[in-house]
Amino acid sequence: MRQHEYFMKTAIHLANLAGRRGEVPIGSIIVRQNDSKIIGYGYNFTENMNCSVEHAEVRAIRNASVNLKSWRLNSHGEVTLYTTIEPCMMCLGASKLSRINTVVYGAKNQKFGSTKTVDTANDDIEIIGGILEHECKLPLQIFFKNKRNDNNNKKNDKI
Repeated sequence: MRQHEYFMKTAIHLANLAGRRGEVPIGSIIVRQNDSKIIGYGYNFTENMNCSVEHAEVRAIRNASVNLKSWRLNSHGEVTLYTTIEPCMMCLGASKLSRINTVVYGAKNQKFGSTKTVDTANDDIEIIGGILEHECKLPLQIFFKNKRNDNNNKKNDKI
């Protein structure tokens, strides 16, 4: 459990970087389990790239694939994806296709989370949720509170 918390803190750091860049603050890393080496990282970049698929998890997968020179991320040992929020269907599918063995997430994603659709008994991805949940939720709560305040201020400016 301590190892999960250690790596989740790195994902939280990346989420905070995303937030400072005007992105929804979500961060992800991919760790090779046999040597605990971070082989990929990413954070949301959808606004800056103006592209809906630039999620933290996809960017981490892309980065790990480049670093390993393989799209089969478990070709050098089992790998774990750490992400600050429960992955959406696209990111969970990309994780499966990339041969990620374990997905560890912090906060539940009430709107787009898809881990409940995975039958872990018949699947090859282990899912672990709730790691540093409060610390993962906090940047999201602050981001969306500030966004709502900005939107309300813009409405008041027009009056």
